Amino acid sequence: MSTTFEEITRPDNGPLVELNNNMQEVFSQYRKMREYASYLEYELKQKDEHILKVENENSFLRDKHTTFDSNGKSVEPIIT
Repeated sequence: MSTTFEEITRPDNGPLVELNNNMQEVFSQYRKMREYASYLEYELKQKDEHILKVENENSFLRDKHTTFDSNGKSVEPIIT
């Protein structure tokens, strides 16, 4: 009884390594975009809070320097 063995070759890992490297690059870019989006959301929130603060200060100053007539309409101050 004679048994012959065919030579078995291991598959090349090159395509898998290349695919893995490409996926790592995709995930890296995705993480960078998420971080940038978070940064932009933070900046937008800071700007919105600053605008609200300025609007409140403006409203306070406007009310402080505005007089009203008997009908409740604002009257321009007379500067002499």
